[in-house]
Amino acid sequence: MNITLHPLLCVALTMSINVMVGSESQAVEPKSNRHPIVIDGKFDDWKNVAARVMDPADDVIDTDGRTKENKAVARDHEDVDILEFKVTHDGENLYSYIRTKGVIGRTQRTDNKPDEKGVIEGAGRYYITVAIDVDDNDKTGYWLHEGGTYPTSPGYDMNVEIEWYNGEFNTAMYMNKCCLNEAELLENYLSLSQGQFKKGNDGPYPAGYHTIKEGQYDHYPEWVYHEDGTLTFVRDSGPVVLGVATGELSEDGHELEMKHPFVGFLKDQNGEAIAKIGKTFDICLNIQASGELSKTGKWAGDGAEPIEDYKLD
Repeated sequence: MNITLHPLLCVALTMSINVMVGSESQAVEPKSNRHPIVIDGKFDDWKNVAARVMDPADDVIDTDGRTKENKAVARDHEDVDILEFKVTHDGENLYSYIRTKGVIGRTQRTDNKPDEKGVIEGAGRYYITVAIDVDDNDKTGYWLHEGGTYPTSPGYDMNVEIEWYNGEFNTAMYMNKCCLNEAELLENYLSLSQGQFKKGNDGPYPAGYHTIKEGQYDHYPEWVYHEDGTLTFVRDSGPVVLGVATGELSEDGHELEMKHPFVGFLKDQNGEAIAKIGKTFDICLNIQASGELSKTGKWAGDGAEPIEDYKLD
């Protein structure tokens, strides 16, 4: 299954290894995090990627908690049950691999018509979030628990999401997660569009920059980046907008690989490219889905431990 999505991600080795050569010790640099990846749904090129997180099976929980101290409730929803997460890159793209116990992107389909807000009653929703600390600063961005994701940790400035809705692939987008209120959200819409944003017009707009600072989960712009250097603002549950990133599901739906071009991350308020060789990211995966096709009939999610200090070398 070929899907087009907009940009997006396990721990890199950062220590030198001392190897004895004769009577002297020689410092050997760790292998590069780079690996060539072809997005073709075959996954053979992922076998030697060392940056990965293994997540236990059957640890899916509710998504209702919004505090650090929340006591999660177990849920039975194997489609969001993360088993493995890998990350690699090349000079222009960030690649991520995801393996789940159930079927990735499986959602309930209905023939109901959308309401005035575009919401379809009875339609299922499934989304994968790759949350990234792009500036190595825990005081910027948001905490994962603000979105109902556990285990929680701070400092995530950007998300990349791929979403399925009403039985179909919907859209994948970049998000800035550094707004504290609606006024700051509007400021980011304007800077992202080079000052051209108009409410009610999703674009496309010429791509600008966005601000990396302290944020809160509920206020965020979402966009899809296009090959011609423009972007279109998008929202949850559609409409469908395609961009520069690509992905491929396995035939059984248990594996997904994605390519997220660096260019779609754009630049920050200082004019620096957010994703480029030399940067270091903390990266975390979580999956959430509505419950129409689960045994409990309720929203559920699963989060993996973060990948810390991943070097774009």
